Amino acid sequence: STANGIVVSYSGGALVKDNDIFANGRYGVLVSKGGDLVLRNNTVHDNKRSGMLSCDGGLGYAEANTFYGNGLAAIETSSRGSPHVTKNDVHDERQVGFFCHDGGGGNFCRNTLSRCGYAGVEIQTGADPTVDSNTITQSKTHGITVHGKAKGTVKGNTISHSRCSGVLIETQAETVIESNQIYSGNHRGIWSTNRGRGVVRNNQGTVPDLV
Repeated sequence: STANGIVVSYSGGALVKDNDIFANGRYGVLVSKGGDLVLRNNTVHDNKRSGMLSCDGGLGYAEANTFYGNGLAAIETSSRGSPHVTKNDVHDERQVGFFCHDGGGGNFCRNTLSRCGYAGVEIQTGADPTVDSNTITQSKTHGITVHGKAKGTVKGNTISHSRCSGVLIETQAETVIESNQIYSGNHRGIWSTNRGRGVVRNNQGTVPDLV
């Protein structure tokens, strides 16, 4: 398709299960304007933008899917999009694994993210998701990046083998970084710079400088 693969909007709903969703010109799955769906046990790959976008108050429950090779992210949220994302395998995304921006939210828990082209998770421009109990490894920049006046809660994650820092906080972001295990990165475990703010507590790690 030259557009979106599956669209659920205007309070529509769907169970999307056991599909191969790939090579769409925009998003593999778009959930918007109060739409809600269950996305389960699909393979979502090589879409031009993100595998799934939840925006404009869209919801969604994404469980046990495999995402890879999408142009921007596996799952993206913006403008009050707030999916529940759990037990997905995200690997080899071209840019980031999860991308929350422009007021996007969501609950991202118990996912595995590996070898993303930039950060495993990027939170920016007023986004406020919860990133809880994920395994994030071998990110090609930082494990998690929070910037641009974003918020968010990052807790209970295992972040390892990042090419740069485990968690980067900058440009007026204010986030909670709590009870994460951060190890074997190439730079700082948690790095707050350039007017980054936040609460950092009960984290453990073996990188040279945890904070």
